[in-house]
Amino acid sequence: PTGTVTFKDENTVIGTSTLSGTSAELTLSSLAVGGHSITANYGGNGNFSASTSAVLLQSVSVPPTV
Repeated sequence: PTGTVTFKDENTVIGTSTLSGTSAELTLSSLAVGGHSITANYGGNGNFSASTSAVLLQSVSVPPTV
């Protein structure tokens, strides 16, 4: 497959990535503290249908002070 994967936190787009083989990745440092429901949406192409991943529940917390 080829194309773009759009990552969302609920309905908010948080980034995009080009599909590389069968995977795409997104690195962020800007998610707010709290819970997030992340999905990856593949737009499809001439040979593969569009699809959306299952929800990944991600929790961001404040690191402890030393």
